[in-house]
Amino acid sequence: MKDEEKKVIAEPVEEKKHFGLPMRATTALYVFLCNLPVTFALCLTSSIYGVATWSEGVLSFNLGAINWSIFFLNWGVAMFLAMIVGCFVPLVMIGRWFTRLFKVDDTTYKGNMPYRLLASLVITVIYFLAITPSLTVFNWLVFRFTDFPTALLNMLKQSPFILIVGYIVSLITDVWVYQIAHRMNDDF
Repeated sequence: MKDEEKKVIAEPVEEKKHFGLPMRATTALYVFLCNLPVTFALCLTSSIYGVATWSEGVLSFNLGAINWSIFFLNWGVAMFLAMIVGCFVPLVMIGRWFTRLFKVDDTTYKGNMPYRLLASLVITVIYFLAITPSLTVFNWLVFRFTDFPTALLNMLKQSPFILIVGYIVSLITDVWVYQIAHRMNDDF
């Protein structure tokens, strides 16, 4: 008996570095942490674009004209829509499908820059298609600052900026959010 007790005591105890969160909770945390800075940046870009004026060849911004209550309301709606998209749309499968079109290895996300760039691109477009028109219609219905065709035209004019900002912020935040999620669940 004493020898067996010594063996048990002598075995090294593995230090647990992960929290063991369930996969669904880890996925929801990942989606939330990714979408928080992305939707903030998108709403800020849209707000700055809304107060920009171009006159006599000079681009100027009147940042004092931003209505912050409308900004935060839009951010909340954008986060709600982004969480729905992130939790219920199979973004990983779509990202893998898209990267296979370019014959890029899609077996691992970590350390695979071509896969990250292409998958983030298609996912950014999906979020853009879900959030931007929805926010345009929401703002038109709630605030009625302009007529509907003008609201759609403004949405189309700011679309390149929204896509670029969304893509860059997604690439930047995804790295550290992935590390957080992986600490929460080994299988993430």
